[in-house]
Amino acid sequence: MKVHAFESLASTQTYCLEKHPELEDFCVVVCERQTGGIGRSGRSWVSVGESLTFSICLKLKSPPLKNLSVRVSWTVKRVLEAHGVGSLRVKWPNDVCIQKTPTKTEKVSGILINTVENETGTVHIIGIGINLGGVLPYATIDTLAAQPINKHQLMTDIAEEVAKEAKNGPDTPFSETQVFPHNHLYLNKEIYKILTVGDTLVLEGKGGRQTVSLSEYSYDLDRNTLTWTGCI
Repeated sequence: MKVHAFESLASTQTYCLEKHPELEDFCVVVCERQTGGIGRSGRSWVSVGESLTFSICLKLKSPPLKNLSVRVSWTVKRVLEAHGVGSLRVKWPNDVCIQKTPTKTEKVSGILINTVENETGTVHIIGIGINLGGVLPYATIDTLAAQPINKHQLMTDIAEEVAKEAKNGPDTPFSETQVFPHNHLYLNKEIYKILTVGDTLVLEGKGGRQTVSLSEYSYDLDRNTLTWTGCI
């Protein structure tokens, strides 16, 4: 695994998007300070305190992978747990949160995936940001870790597991209990049963089935509610 390390970048994701034709397959771009990080729906992700911000460039000779946002979020959670960090939950579609109380969560990691298709296949650029420790009021993982976090080892382990999941793992949807606290949620003040969980959700309510895309909706884990992203 080739690692391109920088002291400062506007965004590791933007760097990979611009440079991917010349970047190696399964390489990592990491920086100590990210000044213009990009989150979902164009929101900013600013490095604060002690953080880990990096992007993985995967080149596949295949169509785009399915359900990758949820799969990567689940992989990040699993690796953090292997490093001694507990009380974590995946928040659909692309966040990892600390479960502070039974009714309150705080985000500690975000994932953003950009996909580029070309004549040779697909390039997935997987951006990952993790708040390790430092500045209030942001939630961080340092107080939950059973042992000190080795920043470089954490990045290496996540990158290797993400690549393994992307290249060898199934692209089947997750069960609702892996991602959601219940088998139902609320949308427009109505209750919907969760049928299928992936980068899109298939829900069933009184009005029939409805498909919800991660590009259109955000999930409030504390309230078990989907919110249209144009409202937040």
